[in-house]
Amino acid sequence: MITIKYFGAIAAETKTTEEAVSFAEQSLEELLQTVTAKHGFDSIAFSVAVNQELVQDLANYRLQSDDVVALLPPFAGG
Repeated sequence: MITIKYFGAIAAETKTTEEAVSFAEQSLEELLQTVTAKHGFDSIAFSVAVNQELVQDLANYRLQSDDVVALLPPFAGG
């Protein structure tokens, strides 16, 4: 299982802060396409972290069965 955690506007859109999905050999980008289509938040910008590390190369990042993926909204400073 892969755990997906949602924060900020993404959590509000999905109406949940966390969900578990079955693991399938896929890239992080493929998982994000599936989750985005399921919840319909294409217009929300977000960063992605896997196991608390920000990921830049989504297409080439291969997920492992116990990964925790976090979708993080843009941060505002002050």
